Amino acid sequence: MFKMILFPLMLSAIIVSNCNGQYSEMNTESAKKNEALIQKNNSLAIGGPNRKLAVEFLNGLLNARDIAYISTKAAPNISFRTSFGSVLTGMSADGGLAKLPGALDNIFLGFTIELEDMIVEANKVYLKVVFRGIHSSAYLATQASNKPFKVDGFVRLIVADNKIAQGFVVADFAQIPNRIK
Repeated sequence: MFKMILFPLMLSAIIVSNCNGQYSEMNTESAKKNEALIQKNNSLAIGGPNRKLAVEFLNGLLNARDIAYISTKAAPNISFRTSFGSVLTGMSADGGLAKLPGALDNIFLGFTIELEDMIVEANKVYLKVVFRGIHSSAYLATQASNKPFKVDGFVRLIVADNKIAQGFVVADFAQIPNRIK
């Protein structure tokens, strides 16, 4: 009787671990620092390949800053529109997606993304997210406050050929001055 109960439990654990093999490289300083957040985000990836890809992509991009890893998850001609009004095209560091993590680090120390909820419709992935960081520059203020902030946001990703082909981020960063007072 004990073996009959234990075997299905072991089998389900194997199935879950195979489905839950998200971003686990942890080979950057940011990844090591944000490991708990990355693991929390990874829990949203169970349920299908596009969910998994979205979590891998966003964890690798904004929580680990692992551009080499991200380049394996994004289409070479990815188009990524940010809340700052810019459109990043491709993966290059001069105008492409590789530019984003460094640009965010220059404005917000310790910038991270927490995934709260996700809806997948065919090749579209919609995520409710929370952006956090330290207001460490004069962005939207006369000087850096060095205070933490939290801003709710939305991310839409479009998948094509098992890669992220398009991204669109909406976050009300204009609320930061009200949040750092």
